[in-house]
Amino acid sequence: MPTGYTAGVQDGKITSFSDFAMQCARAMGACITMRDDPHDVEIPEKFEPSLYRKEKIVEIKAEIEEINRLSSDQIEIRAKKEYEDEVERIHSTLVETATSKARYTSMLHNVRAWTPPTSDHQGLKDFMIEQLESSLEHDCSNMERYYAKQLDELTILNAVEWRDDWLESLNKDLVYYTKEHEDEIKRTSDRTQWIEDLRESLKE
Repeated sequence: MPTGYTAGVQDGKITSFSDFAMQCARAMGACITMRDDPHDVEIPEKFEPSLYRKEKIVEIKAEIEEINRLSSDQIEIRAKKEYEDEVERIHSTLVETATSKARYTSMLHNVRAWTPPTSDHQGLKDFMIEQLESSLEHDCSNMERYYAKQLDELTILNAVEWRDDWLESLNKDLVYYTKEHEDEIKRTSDRTQWIEDLRESLKE
């Protein structure tokens, strides 16, 4: 039975070694971004790096410039808005958690009240109880503790703290995406070289 790579050999569409080698090159790391492309899409002469990281770098630099232009009053307004949004988000999550807890608890009561028709059905009852108790612990008790702690520790930052925190976070992101972009350029160059070397070898 032919594979996606040997089907062309079987049906006679691929007859030369070089064509078969280029077909199979798609399975190698150099062509990883082409793995979902149709097999008739040609491997390019040169791979281009993704623009995602480069665009992120531009966005981060623009945000740093914007923050540095903000006045203390503008920053305090932002800090207060972020605090209020976070409080609202936590309260909303706690309400959702309480709703889930009530549903789990109600169903658990129903399961515990159920008398299995035979001893062979006891395993089903035990399993249902275990599932509900596990969900109660992980979805409700743990989440309630986590968000209650978050709410307790939440504070409104002053202008200096907010600016320092945001700039520190953005500068970390800038370092990260700059390195990732440089690595992407290197990987793309290596992939292009790999294909060039392969094509050159197939000329012989």
